[in-house]
Amino acid sequence: MLHNNTTAHGSSAGADGEKELASRESDEPGSKAASELNTTPASRFLQVELELNLHLRGLRFSEPVRHIYNPLQYAWDTHRCYVQTYCRGGQRVLFLGMNPGPFGMAQTGVPFGEVSSVVDWLKITGQVGHPENEHPKRQITGLACPQREVSGARFWGLFRKLCGDPALFFRHCFVHNLCPLVFMSASGKNLTPPELPSAEREALLALCDNALCEVVKVLGVSMVIGVGRVAEQRARRALNAAVQLPITMDKQPTVVFRNVGQLYFPQTRVECHYSLTSDHQWSSSDWIGIFEMGWSSLKQYYTYTWALVPEGYTEGSSADCCALFHACYLPRPSTVEYQFVYVDKMGEVCASSRPFTFCAPKPLEELETLKEERDEEDGEEELLLVIPRAQLLQSRLEECLKKQMHLQQALDMSTKGMENEQEHSRKARIEWECERESMKEEIAELRDNLRQNCEMLNRMEGIHQDVKYSQENLTSELSKLLNDKADSQQQIKGLENNIKLLTDREKERNMELERLKDRMKKMSSQMKYDEEKRKSLQVENEAALAEVQRLQEHLEDSEHVAENLRRELRELGTRQAHTHSELHQARMQVAQLTLQLSEENLALREERANWALDREASKHAAETDKRKLQELSCEVQRKEEWLQEERMEREKLEVEFGRERENNRMLLSDAKQELQELQASLRMVQTQREEQQREKQDLVNYICQLEQRLGIVPETNSNGDIPTSTSPGSSSEDEEEASSASPRSICSPLFLSTHLERPNRPEVAAETQSQSEEETQASATQ
Repeated sequence: MLHNNTTAHGSSAGADGEKELASRESDEPGSKAASELNTTPASRFLQVELELNLHLRGLRFSEPVRHIYNPLQYAWDTHRCYVQTYCRGGQRVLFLGMNPGPFGMAQTGVPFGEVSSVVDWLKITGQVGHPENEHPKRQITGLACPQREVSGARFWGLFRKLCGDPALFFRHCFVHNLCPLVFMSASGKNLTPPELPSAEREALLALCDNALCEVVKVLGVSMVIGVGRVAEQRARRALNAAVQLPITMDKQPTVVFRNVGQLYFPQTRVECHYSLTSDHQWSSSDWIGIFEMGWSSLKQYYTYTWALVPEGYTEGSSADCCALFHACYLPRPSTVEYQFVYVDKMGEVCASSRPFTFCAPKPLEELETLKEERDEEDGEEELLLVIPRAQLLQSRLEECLKKQMHLQQALDMSTKGMENEQEHSRKARIEWECERESMKEEIAELRDNLRQNCEMLNRMEGIHQDVKYSQENLTSELSKLLNDKADSQQQIKGLENNIKLLTDREKERNMELERLKDRMKKMSSQMKYDEEKRKSLQVENEAALAEVQRLQEHLEDSEHVAENLRRELRELGTRQAHTHSELHQARMQVAQLTLQLSEENLALREERANWALDREASKHAAETDKRKLQELSCEVQRKEEWLQEERMEREKLEVEFGRERENNRMLLSDAKQELQELQASLRMVQTQREEQQREKQDLVNYICQLEQRLGIVPETNSNGDIPTSTSPGSSSEDEEEASSASPRSICSPLFLSTHLERPNRPEVAAETQSQSEEETQASATQ
């Protein structure tokens, strides 16, 4: 929604906005004229326009209106010069236009203001500013505008040719626009008020109609000529209902009253003679009324009669007609002036006669003396007759009408002869008119072609300007792209150097990983040895079970010895569970080390892929990026499968640990004789655990040395110490991954997937710890 504001058609609403507009009214151009005493027609005319501007501020306009110009604001200087120079009062005729044109009043502030006529003939001077929200294709250049306003050139050119001097024209005439606003669409197309939405159009024209009525009262004109059909209709609608003045428009009357007298007698019928022109469209609903002078509505007629036409009348032809008003319906004698008014079927006034009055005849004039001549042969004298003058006039009128009828018949005979004589010339004239029509058609076609060529030329000029503007934009964008390309090439070179360094580092890390793999193979062989030893212990345990069955018979004899043995077995079970939990933790730590190695390899590959992605992004190769992302996703999928296999192995180990737990429950029923052998085996497991702990510590130290060689700084705790514990939740592998993740690799999909799967590790450790606690409780209960 577009809002029509004071200095710019911007947005302001509410009481505060109205107060602000009222306070700013004194700062507007022309406020000085508004503050002067309204003693001259020019100052009162300017005051009416200022009040109209004040009312127009509150109007809002929607699509298609995008730009609104008000020349009475930014071109007030020249408009005030025009009004003060030529608005003198006593002018009878007002020429009324609809609204300013984009190259007329919008540029000069003068109605129909074609620049050369305004400057050279009217001698208007002053400064013209710029409206806010100015359309780039409709810029205001003021009195220096090179574009011609066609309607203004025709209008002022006609009166310049007829009058010569503008003072002669403005002595009786003045020119004004109904609406002072210029409306434009987004493309710069000029929009007239009839093209606005209905609600907005009616609100606008209602204010303009009121202002027109005030202008007519201020100037005191007796004739308003609408330049254009829309201006004529608005003037008729505004002035017929609001101003009680005999206002006439520029439309020529289609009915002409003839032989209208100044006095009529109400005792006799009144004949109203009128002529219908060929432009009049007669209808049986047309009527003629007698109106009192100064009437303002068609309902104020005194009497009326239907407008009749002679027999044989055809539409489009001229005819002389007569209407009769009978004496019983006529007004009484008085000094009041009346006039005949012809009204058509649409309720439009087609013609008005000059004023006349109804008066009674004087007594001396009512009678008339006549001498009736007698035949001398009879010897009679002349007879003196006294009759009313009206009767005498009526008889003479009838005699005149009879003579007129005879003369009309003779005229008809003569016209028939003339028609026969003119028929030959009519045929020749028809042939000449056919040739003339063909010439007119050719001229019209040539004019249409010329107009189309002009329009095409204007469109081509506009297209040329658009192409030129777009070419300039493309050249500037091309220069920017070349600069960006040079910068990108430099960045690519720097990235290639960085990639070389990273590849060298990757080779070194691969070598270190090979060494770590060899070390892990040795540890796996050691674990196999431990497994074989466990199996041998299991065989021994099975033999011990048989022995336990034999010993159970002896235990029944002595409850005291059994209780002691049970107590010792409980203590042994707790120690056994503790030992197995430590062994399980050692195995899980080994599994975590293998995961750490795989994740380190994955991080190296991820960093390498991220550098490749950055290099391809700098070259603006979207397709290569997609293929690289697909490869990386496949790599992530393979890593996820590998992690799934690791999880399956972990589950297998958990199953084996469950089986061992069941076996250990059977071992809890050993006898006292096997207690010493079990204690020896526990001591051997303790020594093995200490060896594994030492190997694990050596492996952690070796990893720290690798980090120092690779230049990776481990994270520190809040107290500044480096953590050396090997718990699953805070192992050194997390520190190495966090330190090795560069800022470029943080946004990589591989980095995200790695960190998404890392929270599973503390869960696995928590599960193993809970399982070891369950084993301890189970052994304690047994």
